Amino acid sequence: MKRHKEFAIDWLFSPLRLFGGFICVDFHLGCAGCLYCLNRREGRLAEILDRNVQIDYSSLGIGTKEIFTLVSSCWSFSQAKLPIRLGHSTDWRYQVEQTQEFLSFLPDDYPAVVLTRFPLSKEQCDSIRENKNVLCHISLAPPLSGEKVHVDYDELILSAANLPRDQIFFMCRPLIGNNKVENERLIKSLPDGAAVGFHGLSLDNIADVTTYASFTANDERVLRDLALQRSLRVY
Repeated sequence: MKRHKEFAIDWLFSPLRLFGGFICVDFHLGCAGCLYCLNRREGRLAEILDRNVQIDYSSLGIGTKEIFTLVSSCWSFSQAKLPIRLGHSTDWRYQVEQTQEFLSFLPDDYPAVVLTRFPLSKEQCDSIRENKNVLCHISLAPPLSGEKVHVDYDELILSAANLPRDQIFFMCRPLIGNNKVENERLIKSLPDGAAVGFHGLSLDNIADVTTYASFTANDERVLRDLALQRSLRVY
């Protein structure tokens, strides 16, 4: 069977990519530059993060409408109806207005996910409430030594407190080993009934994180048991 080709060959700098059963869409290149960002596995993207390069695709003549037109012409959208993943390479925080415009083009029942690891603004909260087809995927991480991008996860959790529970998913990531107290504190901070998942720190080809201890299957099992004891919805 011949593989269906729909997206730009140089996926590193494309606003679209097909990944893990999602159509991933970004409107901005450049992010906060977290130490553990998976984009650091590729040299050119790591350099963009280190130099704090920020480029809106609209400045290159690729507006939100043009991106949606391209998405809607793809078999993955029109026939397979794969979910849309917004903020895959660049955090939702950097592309709020474009994301809202893009969501306005989608059919009301088309599934979409927005991703962030920063506290939600009023505009972002309003967007979630207005778009019942959207799931907000919030990444939460305990403090990591050496990380310059600091996010208070208590503040992040609080920012989502008044949103519909079935539209929020908390992904605890990245998690490291030998960090039991901080990892468990994170789980205890989650609101009652929250949907939660766990993911360890990826050590592959990211030079600055190789000194951290791996998050083992036993580490995950301990956290899952704690979450289940709290009646959290574990995925």
